[in-house]
Amino acid sequence: WASILMDVCYLCFVVELGLRIIVEQRMILKSRWNIMDIIIVVMGFIEYLLHWCGSGLTKLGLVRVVRLSHLGRLIRLARVLRHYTVFKELRRLIQMLGSCFKTLFWSFFLLVLVMTIWAVIAVEIVNPKIQELAAAGYWEGCDRCSLSFSSTFDANLTFFQTVVAGDRWGEIAVPVIVAYPETAFVFIGSLMTLAFGGLNLI
Repeated sequence: WASILMDVCYLCFVVELGLRIIVEQRMILKSRWNIMDIIIVVMGFIEYLLHWCGSGLTKLGLVRVVRLSHLGRLIRLARVLRHYTVFKELRRLIQMLGSCFKTLFWSFFLLVLVMTIWAVIAVEIVNPKIQELAAAGYWEGCDRCSLSFSSTFDANLTFFQTVVAGDRWGEIAVPVIVAYPETAFVFIGSLMTLAFGGLNLI
């Protein structure tokens, strides 16, 4: 019965969207809810198309595509919740979440920019020190530690792991700072600007 109910809901969406296109014509694209309805109908059509071609897609190894198409059902649920006042608080939370996406995007962009600046500095200053410590026998049980700042990408990954995610910051930073105190400004500076600056700002 759940499948039949989903089919009836999708049919209602299609009929409603068709009538709205007839009435509003070109003005339909000026409403975000109308755009959402169009996305729902298109994704639903793709889902049914993939369902009809299910056996062929399985042979081609595209099962993940079929699973991803089921996300359209979740969007359909969000669209239905709009019409029920009993979910007023939930609808308000969804609207607030949608309004902060732009801010989150630029905050993440700023965080990556600052992290990349520190990564470039770390490659030039910290990486030679790490190679010396690795040659002396440090981090024998850690294969990645000696390569943690070998490139800008690796340095970004290390800063994200240790500073943003907070995973074992002292494993690399403390031995390097103890052996070479001048490198403290890189580790502490990145920690202050990324963790206490960027993340708190976000």
